Amino acid sequence: MHVTSPRRGYYRGHCEVITADPKNTTDGEITLSFAQKLERNILEQPEQWLWSHNRWKWGRADCKNGK
Repeated sequence: MHVTSPRRGYYRGHCEVITADPKNTTDGEITLSFAQKLERNILEQPEQWLWSHNRWKWGRADCKNGK
């Protein structure tokens, strides 16, 4: 789903089919496709996205140390 806000307080949702034949997809293919679409939406309208918690709790150095 892609959401736009034409003006303050108004929203439009646009649904899009990820795959027409989900039974014939590889493991993770639908998730990857969804993530790519979501990423495009965020890059197009970053002001529409609110991250209310710290999704990435560790920095790169922490990941390298096995945390």
